Parts: sequence; C-alpha cells; structure tokens
Amino acid sequence: MKKLLIYLSILCFVICTCQSKKEETHKNNKTSTMVEKFDFALFKKYQESNGTLELKNGYTVLSMSAPEKDEAGTLEELLPKPSFLYVYKEFYPNGNLKKKETRISETVKVEKSEYYDKDGNLEKTVDEDQNYGKIKYQDVLSFLDKKGYINLKTGEGRLNDDGTNKYDIVYDQDVPVWNISITQGKRLSEKELLEIMKTSPGEPNVWKPVVYKMDANTGKIISEK
Repeated sequence: MKKLLIYLSILCFVICTCQSKKEETHKNNKTSTMVEKFDFALFKKYQESNGTLELKNGYTVLSMSAPEKDEAGTLEELLPKPSFLYVYKEFYPNGNLKKKETRISETVKVEKSEYYDKDGNLEKTVDEDQNYGKIKYQDVLSFLDKKGYINLKTGEGRLNDDGTNKYDIVYDQDVPVWNISITQGKRLSEKELLEIMKTSPGEPNVWKPVVYKMDANTGKIISEK
C-alpha cells in the first residue's frame, strides 16, 4: 500500500510538471506571435507622395487609408520586382490586421489569404489557387509577357507611366474564362479623338483598352477586341 501511494505521488508530480510546461510553452508561443498593426508612420509618408510610394525593401505602396472610429484601414502594395503580385491588407479600427490577400488584380485573389479576429489571432487560411481552372494566373502573365506588355524577368510593365494599372484581369468561373484587359492597349485615332471631344469636355484619354478572352481550361485565346 505504501509503495502504491509513493507511485501515485510520483505519477501526479510528473503529470503536473508536464502540464505546467505545456501551458508555459503555449503562453510563450502566444506572446511571441507579433500582431501586425497599421503603420501610421508609413501612412504619413504615403500622404506626402505623388500617389505611389517606393520603399527601400522593394515594395511599392499603391494606396493606403488609415483606420478611424468605425472605419477600416487599408493598404495595397506591390511586391518587389520581378513579381507582378500585390498584397491587399485590411485593418480593424483598433489598428490590428483583419485580412491579408495576395492578388493579381482587384478581383483575382491568388496563393493564400489570411483572416484574423480583432485581437490579431489567425482565424482562417484560404487556398485561392483552387478556385481556378487548369490555366492559372501564371499562364495569364506568360501570355502578357509573350505579347510584349510585361517582362516577367525584370518586372517591367507592372504600371503605366502615369501610375495606373497596366492591365486588369477578371476570372469568370461560370464559363470558365480569363478576361484580360490592357488599359492602354491602343492609341485612339485622330477621328476617334475628335468624336470624343465633341461630346466630352476636358482632355480626352488618348488610349483605349484591348481585351482578350482566354479559355481557362486550354489557354486558347477565344477573342480579341
């Protein structure tokens, strides 16, 4: 009986020690995870820029708005060259990161998306690449590279000279089709410019888009206009 009590005492001690270490490890892991917050210093620099802000780490801030009261903050930044992806981040009014999405265009999310609660804890991760057909966004970029609109090796062609997006990409899941629009695809003819100036006041846009439709299963160009 005495030996049994000693054995139970030792077993209880070991269990308590293991539980204590487990709780301590969990606590350390929790405190060591830094919660990403809105960067107000960066926002101030962005406000002083001409609409885009190139950073020393190679990122380019495309747009930024600060969180306040009940309004969320946002940040859009291009990844360093030669990448053609950009990251969209949204922040709670308390400044904590709400979601982080990697995109190739405004509506097309790729790779992994992350969603957080108000305290900065990761709630959900989504594999966005599973939403598309056999032809992925990399194939769309390769097409743009072959057409000479962009250069995948150097990263040239991400933006137009005026800072606007070089292209817009929309995925139609029902068909499925990739709709690829080159924002400054062709210059307007003199006749087209005169027609626009008759009906629209101010300086007309000298460019018109070129739109391609790509089969999302074969990569074949269905139409061009």
